[in-house]
Amino acid sequence: MAKRKSFTIKDDLVRALDDTVTAATSYSGILHVDVVPTNKIELDPENPRLLHLTLDDMFYGLSPEDPLFDTKTLEKKSLTSLAKTIKEHGILNPVVVYKNGSLYRLIAGERRVLASILAGNTSVQAKILDKQPDPLKLSLLQWMENNERKDLSLWERIRNFEKIATELAKASQLSELKELSNIELSRLTGISPSQTICYLSLLHASKELLDCIAENKIKNLDKASFIAKADQEFEKSLISACVKGATLQNLKTLLASLKAEKKLALPAIKAGRPISHINFGNTKNIHVAEVLIKTLVESKRFQHLSKAIEQIDWNNYQSVSKVFKTIIAEIEERGKVND
Repeated sequence: MAKRKSFTIKDDLVRALDDTVTAATSYSGILHVDVVPTNKIELDPENPRLLHLTLDDMFYGLSPEDPLFDTKTLEKKSLTSLAKTIKEHGILNPVVVYKNGSLYRLIAGERRVLASILAGNTSVQAKILDKQPDPLKLSLLQWMENNERKDLSLWERIRNFEKIATELAKASQLSELKELSNIELSRLTGISPSQTICYLSLLHASKELLDCIAENKIKNLDKASFIAKADQEFEKSLISACVKGATLQNLKTLLASLKAEKKLALPAIKAGRPISHINFGNTKNIHVAEVLIKTLVESKRFQHLSKAIEQIDWNNYQSVSKVFKTIIAEIEERGKVND
């Protein structure tokens, strides 16, 4: 069996990533904190997001003609509680942006910015990077910021994780994500190796499973990963059970049951030597044997065996069986010659 490749990040890349993590934590080096006008902020089109609301929606209001009007209305309503908190206490955790010309492109804190506008604020406190970080550092900063959100959906976490894994693979010149080391990814993202494996399994999950996660029908990482790792033939049943509220243990029990049912449905295979001959069966009805033998001999290829039939005592089972064996032997011999 081929040995699985193990990926190790190069030392210079490790140092660069550690510097980014340190800066993001201490607000030092490439980061400084300041107040930024909300009308100078723009969203990052590459940042994984579920919200359909835009900054223009918040500044100028929703249009009833917008095909997403109902969806955006619900999203705006969901920001009400956060907007109230910001109005009373301000933003406790500054958003993260980087300079992009005359504007500030948002790295993390989208909901806080939208809620601030809803609260009537014209500016927000922000951690500002002097320039756009490279894609890998950017994805790490977004992950660290987004991971602190309690309301972050499983779908958003998966997309954030996928972005980090993809950028890390590119930076390390790897052709496939499966070549990445679980330990290295765990260290960079700050999650356990077991959770890292769960996230990686979901990067290759089926469309049906991912659709359920995106629609927030499946919210638990462990349950989603368990389904992703199961045989595809059992996936539909597992998804259905999970959506209906099954626990992880319920899913494990169901999978074991489905496997057992499949095993019972399979035809039994006897142990031992492989079958190397054909059994023509047996019958107690001599008339059946007579029809078979005479039909065979009527063929032009075996008319020369007609004399053998004359020797048969059709009232004697042993006589019929003996002649039938003679006919089989003759056919086998002719087959060898033809071969």
